[in-house]
Amino acid sequence: MTAPPDQTAAVPSPSPDFRAILLDDSECDRRHAARIFARIGLPLDTEAEVDGFFRRIGGHPYRLALIDHHLGAETGLDVLARLAARDDAPETLVLLTGAEDPRVAEQAMALGATCLGKDRLRVTEMAELVARARGENGG
Repeated sequence: MTAPPDQTAAVPSPSPDFRAILLDDSECDRRHAARIFARIGLPLDTEAEVDGFFRRIGGHPYRLALIDHHLGAETGLDVLARLAARDDAPETLVLLTGAEDPRVAEQAMALGATCLGKDRLRVTEMAELVARARGENGG
């Protein structure tokens, strides 16, 4: 039996200066993403609350931020808008969504983010995002 395609993805080599963070109010989704990053060989800081996310952003030079669209009182688009006004925002921003509405993706792109469906949260896609955030693959 062969491994699923996302298990054979070329993954970037670990880099001590690369930091990624996930904002998601779902513990299950945070664990899932952390497992994916562990398979890539990189740590992933996770945060369940928006205020905690912004405290962490202010204290660390993150290169990649993954932000859930549905966060309770605020949306991921609200968070992206707040990040746009900050000098310490991560270089690569990704809005994770299950929304079929193309306006969500358009708004995310207008705020400087890539939009990725949560159903595509797999090793292959994360390895590509990490490579892009690190400036590899022409990103």
